Amino acid sequence: MSRRAFTLVELLVAIMLLGLVVLFLVDTLNSVRIGESVLRTQAARHVDHTRAIELLYADILQITDDTNETILIEGDKHMALAFRTQNSLYGINRPYVKWFVDPKTQRLLRSESAKEYKLPYDNAQLHLIRLDKIMESCEWLRAYEATEGNDTKSLLVVMQCEKAPQPFVLEFLRF
Repeated sequence: MSRRAFTLVELLVAIMLLGLVVLFLVDTLNSVRIGESVLRTQAARHVDHTRAIELLYADILQITDDTNETILIEGDKHMALAFRTQNSLYGINRPYVKWFVDPKTQRLLRSESAKEYKLPYDNAQLHLIRLDKIMESCEWLRAYEATEGNDTKSLLVVMQCEKAPQPFVLEFLRF
């Protein structure tokens, strides 16, 4: 008696083993998808942080020599960093720039204007100001100046954004 076909038990075992292999492959594929989405989110956040840091560097390193002052505007909980720079996103000659966290939306904002203005700005000033959203979910921004005599030697900017475990600390040296 020669066997020409598989028995029913052999077919059921083969189907069960194939089902286990497919289940393993589906779980592996889901793990890869989750890991890929996490990496995409972190990469996008890193790109946003890098752009913000590069823009802040450009603003601070191009502070005009006639003022040579960085103005730290103290608030009850929040601080704004204000100065006049040669770096403009809108082609304004030596704009007044302010970096601050909006307490309502918790966004890090950069405002730029040809005329000096005060924070908080009102609707009458709104047509003079160009406002850019730099980063989402920023809790606070603090800045500290290290001075020697009348000269500012360095500026330390600390930001807590994106619920990161540690705040960003940036130091700008000026001589």
